[in-house]
Amino acid sequence: MTIVKWSLVAALIAACSTSGGLFWHRHDQMQEAGRLRSENMRLLQEIETRVHAANAATTHGNRAEAHAPAEVVSTPQTVRSVNNEEPAKPEADYRNEGNATPKATLQTFAWACDQADVATVMRLIRFDEAARTRAQAFMAELPEDARRRWPTPEAMAATMLVDSGMRSPYPHARVLDTVDLEKISVDRVKLHLPGIQRADSEYQLTPDGWKYVITAERVEAYLARRKNQ
Repeated sequence: MTIVKWSLVAALIAACSTSGGLFWHRHDQMQEAGRLRSENMRLLQEIETRVHAANAATTHGNRAEAHAPAEVVSTPQTVRSVNNEEPAKPEADYRNEGNATPKATLQTFAWACDQADVATVMRLIRFDEAARTRAQAFMAELPEDARRRWPTPEAMAATMLVDSGMRSPYPHARVLDTVDLEKISVDRVKLHLPGIQRADSEYQLTPDGWKYVITAERVEAYLARRKNQ
């Protein structure tokens, strides 16, 4: 094994022992943040609904005093109908849209990274043949404990992509909606989002829907970054 390969292995072992713990720590933090965000939004919606109902009741009461006999000062039915109105739901940062189209896959990919959902990201990955061969060759040179952590190229890639997505989140779903589509072939496209490299990726149509493609160029770029670290 060359000195360069030993350096890569040493760096990866260190990453496995430290980034693994950091990854799950971030995972717990993201889940707790999501829970608190949902609770805050629920409370805000409840307050908004109550204020809306109170304002509506006051407005109706004022109108009743002006146009009805003194003894008719309220209309309970109106208040009940206001209370039964559904509060407006806040727009989600990301959306799980499945993978029936390339753009839907991008939205779901961003959603899964935000949720630290490695399993979903893994299902949305497709390796090109050359990329898989290169990744497998790299993984074959890793120590046994690293190979146990990443039994397949998909498992390795999904873990790293989620970690990257948690460190540097994708843009808001509204921004991802503006992505441009470039057709490469009948079943292959490239999505472009100016200024956002991670959204500038290729997607392949498979029997299981559209998937995020990991090309040989992406694998080589990753290994080059590892080498320079």
